[in-house]
Amino acid sequence: MQVENTFNGEVKHAESRIIASQKGGEEHGHGLKNIKNAVDKYNGNLDISYDETTFAVDVLLYLDDK
Repeated sequence: MQVENTFNGEVKHAESRIIASQKGGEEHGHGLKNIKNAVDKYNGNLDISYDETTFAVDVLLYLDDK
């Protein structure tokens, strides 16, 4: 799954995590922690990339054949 969104270009690193802001508010970007927790739980891969205007998150989860 890949999700892209525009943002103001401001990326903060706090407590070993990335916080991106659309509008500069304190609560923006905290969902990435929840996504990382789910990816780790299911032994997946998470890739975060960004440029001056676009923030992208790629998630790969592996399904069990059971």
